[in-house]
Amino acid sequence: MADRPRTGPSLVALRRDLELIDRTIVLLLAERISTAGRAIRCRAQLDGQVANPAQEARVLARAREWGASLGLSDELTDTVFRALLEEGKEQYVASVAPRLHLSSPPAGTKSRGLVPASALPVARAKVSAPA
Repeated sequence: MADRPRTGPSLVALRRDLELIDRTIVLLLAERISTAGRAIRCRAQLDGQVANPAQEARVLARAREWGASLGLSDELTDTVFRALLEEGKEQYVASVAPRLHLSSPPAGTKSRGLVPASALPVARAKVSAPA
């Protein structure tokens, strides 16, 4: 059996790169949800609303445009961003519900589990903290 020439990164190196990318994605998701929570708090104080369908439509359209320019499908972009939008609202509701003694979510929000994690077509990797 002839030795294959090594032209390019090894599988180990590629997996390490993927792990770093996955960790970055998780960190960005957490930051996005945290910032969305602050925006929802501001909006709720201004007009009492948790959801803003017009703003959500703008976010989705903008994300679709960015995704398309990078070769991502609208389906993937929509799935990810709809999940992010719902998670931001759900996190906000979860943070205020105990103080308000809510038995059901306020109008404009959906119950927990709207988009199950298994529905997201993204890789799920266990990533350890960098040393």
